[in-house]
Amino acid sequence: MLKWGYLLMFAGVVIAVLFVFLPLYAPDNALSKAMLTPLLCRSDENYVSDTAFGTGFDRAPNASLNSYCVAPSGERRDVSTSQINIGLFGGGIPFIVGLLLVLLTRFVATFRQAATMGSGSTTPFNPTNQSGPGEQAGRNGSEVGGLSEKLADVDAAYSARRISRDEYESLRKKIIDEATS
Repeated sequence: MLKWGYLLMFAGVVIAVLFVFLPLYAPDNALSKAMLTPLLCRSDENYVSDTAFGTGFDRAPNASLNSYCVAPSGERRDVSTSQINIGLFGGGIPFIVGLLLVLLTRFVATFRQAATMGSGSTTPFNPTNQSGPGEQAGRNGSEVGGLSEKLADVDAAYSARRISRDEYESLRKKIIDEATS
């Protein structure tokens, strides 16, 4: 699901670039004309765009996209709003859906990891099951219950992702070495 989220976000950016930013910064682009003419203009009209760069009332730089469909008679029909809507909504919706998929996937993965780490007993993981003071102990200080119980505890900790693969192998070797010595 994560890859679909990233793919939708990418598609949203591409749509926004092709429909808004490319015509804005390269108004005579053949790709823009080829894409936008069938979408915005009638069959006998041609797509034309011009841009105006300047400064706003607060002296901040701004750009204005003016798109028209020009009929053979020379009549111009403004399609700027339609073009911007296609670019922003056509690109924005897939981008937002993709972003939500990515965030949801990450949240679920984090939640599952936290739930897995929080499962099991509330006592700290003690892979060698060493007895504490006053507890019954068997041979070599190991807890009554034996080798299989210790190995099962290490297996459970590894399955619950509380220990790494290296720690798992090291602890198994330590437990087996203690049992055979």
